[in-house]
Amino acid sequence: MTTFKDMLPLVRPFATRCPDAHMVNALRVAAQRFCYRSRFLRETLTVALTESQPNYTLASTETGQEVFGVHAVTYKDRHLSPMSREELVGFEEGQRDAPRFYYYEPPGTLIVDPAPYEDNATDFKVTVYLQPATDATQVPEALARTWDDALADGALAWLLIQPDKAWTDPQRGQYHQQRFDSETHRAKTKADMSHRQHGFRVLSHP
Repeated sequence: MTTFKDMLPLVRPFATRCPDAHMVNALRVAAQRFCYRSRFLRETLTVALTESQPNYTLASTETGQEVFGVHAVTYKDRHLSPMSREELVGFEEGQRDAPRFYYYEPPGTLIVDPAPYEDNATDFKVTVYLQPATDATQVPEALARTWDDALADGALAWLLIQPDKAWTDPQRGQYHQQRFDSETHRAKTKADMSHRQHGFRVLSHP
């Protein structure tokens, strides 16, 4: 797997005199921002429902990746509908049945409503949005293969606008920010098209 250090040659020539550790951190920040804004990186988890339990912890099986949102939940081949926190509190407490709705509560908690009966409990699929964790050292392959230049632009945008540094260059930082924004938008468009093709209803998170 590609590490953030492996990507330094994409950044180093444009941020001379910047320490490698700063550039690695900038690449990690860029990857987090790219994933959060584009919703591009996803994983489908298998979660076992438990009788009368509405809350479930979601965690990626990928090393160094963390969940920051839910794209879709499927239960017995049926898609659950997303709901807001306000809608969730409108349901009667203690109501139990086959789950029909879900709500994502950061960080990493899925709430289903109604809570299931034991005889309705079965594994269900949760497709989640991922981003690199704050201590991640590796770049997800889906990003490294296609969006490495975008991550380099994001890292440079973050580095070059820092004031009073040996590598400060706000004008070039703005240039790389525009490139990063454009590629992030392109990735989000591709992800949204994929979501619509699967027929999921999605609630966006700011």
